[in-house]
Amino acid sequence: MSGRLRTAASRVPEVAVSTALLLLAAVLNIGFYLPEVPAAPGGVDVPGTDKAFHAGVFALTVWALGRVLAPPAALSPSGRTRRFPIGWVVLGCLAHAVVIELVQGALLAGRSASVADVAADAVGIAVGVGLWALERRLRGPGSRPSPAAEHQSRGMTISSA
Repeated sequence: MSGRLRTAASRVPEVAVSTALLLLAAVLNIGFYLPEVPAAPGGVDVPGTDKAFHAGVFALTVWALGRVLAPPAALSPSGRTRRFPIGWVVLGCLAHAVVIELVQGALLAGRSASVADVAADAVGIAVGVGLWALERRLRGPGSRPSPAAEHQSRGMTISSA
């Protein structure tokens, strides 16, 4: 198997993980549109759980979207860093946060709109962008072998003359 095919094949699990994370985020986002807030396990209501859920779901959503739309070279199926403006992900998620609250306030009898929920969503968006940027930095071009190292692993040498 050539080095290029072997490298592409090794990225398949990472693409599957990124896709699975994005699907999980999508399923969790559906929870915001349920007619009632699901009860906590054991009936225990811990203050702030709702806000933590909002922040966590939005952090996962932004991070997963970033991994799929603009992965670092180490995760990209092509082996190259893709440049996708993460700002569009941020704007889309902020709009989604507002829509969630409008739907909850206007269409769901058992729910109410909350500015605090939008604020928690914004915190989650910031955390998600931070995770995406950190992963991109840690797994960027420096995490892949240099062309010289790839050639040496194939038994070739590159002279600097």
